[in-house]
Amino acid sequence: MNHNRKVDRPLRALAWMSLSALGFSVMTIFVKILSDTTPHFQLVFFRSSVNLIIQLVIAYYLGQKIFPKSDKAILVFRGLAGFGSLTCFFYAITHLPVSVAAMLSGCSPVFVIVFSAVLLRERLTAVSLGLISVVFAGLVLLLRPEWNDSIPHFPILIGLLGAALGGMAYVAVRAATARVGVNLIILYFTGIATLLSAPMAWRSWVTPINLTQWACLVMVGLCASVGQFAMTQGYRFAQAGLVSMMGLLNAAYTAIFGWILFNEQLSSIQWAGMLIVAVGISALTLRVRPRLYTTSQKR
Repeated sequence: MNHNRKVDRPLRALAWMSLSALGFSVMTIFVKILSDTTPHFQLVFFRSSVNLIIQLVIAYYLGQKIFPKSDKAILVFRGLAGFGSLTCFFYAITHLPVSVAAMLSGCSPVFVIVFSAVLLRERLTAVSLGLISVVFAGLVLLLRPEWNDSIPHFPILIGLLGAALGGMAYVAVRAATARVGVNLIILYFTGIATLLSAPMAWRSWVTPINLTQWACLVMVGLCASVGQFAMTQGYRFAQAGLVSMMGLLNAAYTAIFGWILFNEQLSSIQWAGMLIVAVGISALTLRVRPRLYTTSQKR
């Protein structure tokens, strides 16, 4: 008997992905709470720097080399794309209902498939194109301004740009994971995001931060770290397409928190659009090959 054969345990994967979704959705809520009093790039800085400290501790514990002899370019590119995605996502959280911002971020797998076809010359089937069309049709229902005047145009575009940059980052990671460890990829992402956000965070530091704000800012980073760790564990126990579909729990949890904490109300048409988006992304992630996704991905 082969004791090294990997056995899928979807219930364990679901448990880890539920914890991951809870971590990321609580992070989103803290960002939303802080957005009225804390400048945008301070939020990005604390989300990145707290996670960076944790990754540095892990790298030291594992004895990993921080500066590999090769693959620096792809790591830097992933870090830049990830920083752009994170910045756009936090902007969307600030200016949109949190449920809408989370659903826009959840569209990254669609862009992964598109960019993989364009940049990596992977085959894009007619069924996949049809499902991508379904996702964007759902987004039209969810976001169409004349059905909800409270949703402005520009943050929607920024949210979609963040999803596209996230998809680009994931494609870059896929090219790097064959030669570079997951922890190192996350380390470069959080390191670049910390370095790029630090000057803008410092320039926007106009008011003293009280103890409650400090605690909330640290919680942004800690919740993101919990979400990322739990997601990594989730990918150990089931195929990547199935686990990616479970990642839609993030949008569901965030919608519940938005309804309870901020009294965010979506119309029946918008809920229908969100359901169509979720179904389309689920079908796409179940169709793609497991190697399309990696265990390191999230803002």
